[in-house]
Amino acid sequence: MHPIARTLVPCGHVTLGYAELLLKDIKPDKFARLAQGQGGPVNSIHPAFAFGHLSTYPEKLMGMLGREPGEAKTPEGFEEVFSAGLDCKDDPEGTLYPPMQKVVDHFFQSHRTLLAAMEDASDDLLLQENPMEGEMKVRFPTKGTMFAFMLGAHTMMHLGQVSFWRRCMGLGPVM
Repeated sequence: MHPIARTLVPCGHVTLGYAELLLKDIKPDKFARLAQGQGGPVNSIHPAFAFGHLSTYPEKLMGMLGREPGEAKTPEGFEEVFSAGLDCKDDPEGTLYPPMQKVVDHFFQSHRTLLAAMEDASDDLLLQENPMEGEMKVRFPTKGTMFAFMLGAHTMMHLGQVSFWRRCMGLGPVM
């Protein structure tokens, strides 16, 4: 593995380990429910939205590696309910979001596919200019900095929302 990939890939695997811990004790009928506070629902992100949203990025990142998405291909309908900028909605009937197993399976499958592909990424590739436009290109000027953000900070930010949700739902911390 090239030096930059050797730095990024292990961090991605640690992040996936944390994601696995957060899923402990979450029941499918609660997966897409907003957190509950003393006064009722909390304006928050539930695990369905967090995991679904995060599962849409590996396909895009595979493209930045010059690879076909393969097992990272985003399932039909995910972009319509999990894209950035969309509101996370309470789903007591289980009709707005895909089932927990489908979301979780795709999250792990897509991320593991991406991490495996990254093992072959050369430093030259990861030092190339980030092809994104606007603020994302300004903040993350190279493909490598974009990968570092997406696999680390972005993922952990949303997993932190799941950690908050767990506490509101009485499930407690996992670490």
